[in-house]
Amino acid sequence: MSDNFTIESADVKDGDLRPFGPVDPETKRQLSIPEKFTRVVKYSEIPLAVELTCVFDGEKIQVSKLCAMSQPEAYVTSRDLTQLSLPAVIRQIGLQVIPDAEYWTMEWQDSQSVKLGLKSDPHFLAQLYWFEHATWGSPRVAVQEYMGCKRTTANYYIRLAAGVTALPGLHKKAK
Repeated sequence: MSDNFTIESADVKDGDLRPFGPVDPETKRQLSIPEKFTRVVKYSEIPLAVELTCVFDGEKIQVSKLCAMSQPEAYVTSRDLTQLSLPAVIRQIGLQVIPDAEYWTMEWQDSQSVKLGLKSDPHFLAQLYWFEHATWGSPRVAVQEYMGCKRTTANYYIRLAAGVTALPGLHKKAK
């Protein structure tokens, strides 16, 4: 969780879970996310709260509605809007709404000592890529850090993952 903001559930029920990314043939694990969800973000350094309604478009969390509300005796300013840290907020919201999201984080993999068994698994790397893309992360950097390798080697692993399943974003194959 960030020191600059907190995320709370809104009074709106999350939509149905939608699976995405590849199914790992060995573990049968697959990513899923609510089709639609709403969260309230409260900032510690700016006097406003933001209600975000998000949808999952099949590849990425998208913001469909953003409502900024000032605290009493304050107003919403353009400077406040530039301080919303939306990529970090969406990342944290993704960690909340994706079931078992911690499985695809470096911290969990390191603490569970699973990393060595999954390092050579292109299905896990593809899921990691999907997870990072969907939550506004940096898929290539995540693969690079996870594998402990340089950018060019990370590209090699991403190509291996793309060989077993379709990837989103920059590595999406043209139809």
